[in-house]
Amino acid sequence: MGRKNRFSHFVGFLAEIYTNIDFHFKFSKSFWIKVLMIISWPLRVIINLPAQLVILANYFYGYYLFRIRNKLEIIGRENLPKGSGNLFLPNHQAWTDPWGVGYSLSNIIKIVFYPSWVPWTIADEKNYFNQWFGAIMWLTKVISVRRGVGGADVDAKERWKKYLGIGNLVLYFEGTRSRTKEIQTCKKDVARFIYENFRNGHGKKYFKQAIPVKLVGFDEIQPAEVDKTKIKKALLNPFRVGKGKKCQIIIGKPIEFDEKFFQEDFVLTHKQIEETIRQAVIDL
Repeated sequence: MGRKNRFSHFVGFLAEIYTNIDFHFKFSKSFWIKVLMIISWPLRVIINLPAQLVILANYFYGYYLFRIRNKLEIIGRENLPKGSGNLFLPNHQAWTDPWGVGYSLSNIIKIVFYPSWVPWTIADEKNYFNQWFGAIMWLTKVISVRRGVGGADVDAKERWKKYLGIGNLVLYFEGTRSRTKEIQTCKKDVARFIYENFRNGHGKKYFKQAIPVKLVGFDEIQPAEVDKTKIKKALLNPFRVGKGKKCQIIIGKPIEFDEKFFQEDFVLTHKQIEETIRQAVIDL
């Protein structure tokens, strides 16, 4: 891990503590634990406050960017599962996608009272400008991954499992922004992550459902080709981002994978898993 990201990761672990305290009250079905859950809300909100304030600021930035400055339509919110342990699989069009997706999958009630429901989002480590930017991203539940030719590293996938154990996770299955306006092929490492989750005999699943999410028109707000320098300026000055554009986020029902995919060797079946994910998003 590069020196510039160590501080970011340290802040990230603090964010995990803050944003997932409510999760630890859910292990027991005991009546007294439920009573404790009710009477502990004020304390839990106070303890969560530092991360919640940053996540709320991020939420309202998304609201401004897509509801006020542009015209976002959200379709399928009734398909959002309650609780944690769910994997969201959106396509990727622009640098601003995480704000749109984060805004669409969250609300103020979740941020304040159910912070573990607010999803973690994966971002390429190379997109972190410096350790301070990385720290801010961590507090908004954006986590870095080191990508190579074969996709995300093994350690990253282990961290994904951990985040799904204490919350929800957003994985951009294409691995990068599409420059062609077409939805690209799902990355092999994402297919393997899903394969291992549903593989017979694997043991306890680390996520419950895989939810397809389709983004439409985000490339009109900010083209995929925009470089990092302009993105950094856009973060400080949102007036540099498009205005008056129509865009959509469509949230689908859980993907139903063919069980035979997980009974065969991954080498033989990964292409079918990848196409199932891609087609589920296209069909929304």
